[in-house]
Amino acid sequence: MRMLADYNGRVCFVPLAPLTDPENILPAAAHALGLAERIRRLFSSRFSRRFPPSALLVMDNWEHLLPQGAETLHRLLEAVPTLTCLTTLRQRLNLPGEYEYAVRLLETPSRDLEVDRLESCPSVQVWLDRARTTYPNFRMTHVNTGAVAALCHTLEGVPLALELTAAGRGRRHRSRWRRG
Repeated sequence: MRMLADYNGRVCFVPLAPLTDPENILPAAAHALGLAERIRRLFSSRFSRRFPPSALLVMDNWEHLLPQGAETLHRLLEAVPTLTCLTTLRQRLNLPGEYEYAVRLLETPSRDLEVDRLESCPSVQVWLDRARTTYPNFRMTHVNTGAVAALCHTLEGVPLALELTAAGRGRRHRSRWRRG
């Protein structure tokens, strides 16, 4: 909640995984910020003025858009100096003002653990905490342990990936979880 106040309520998630062209980064960012207009001249002064002051964009999955994506982000940050971007990737973008924060990977479970042992695995704990925020009644059962273990293993213990997946999955599959 403090971050929402720090950024005037403008904290937006921009999923980059579906993008195939770095030119689509800015339209995706504008869409996340609720800028409905179709943007042709992305770096015009009109575009820059439309960005809310003190916004934070959380931009996930950059690797496939480099190096052109880094150049696009640099131009955006120059055009909108009050904008802050939190990017997730396994290498530096090498942009002015960039800070690197290494996030350690969490231990992932083997797929054949029992429910009680699975819940003690760090990556599963993060996933469960976030999933239960979205759906408080979610419980691990013998039916869903394999799927949760496989998911945490596939996400390689990356904390942000675990949190985002749990939050998104909770909204889409809420009725399935009620039966578990």
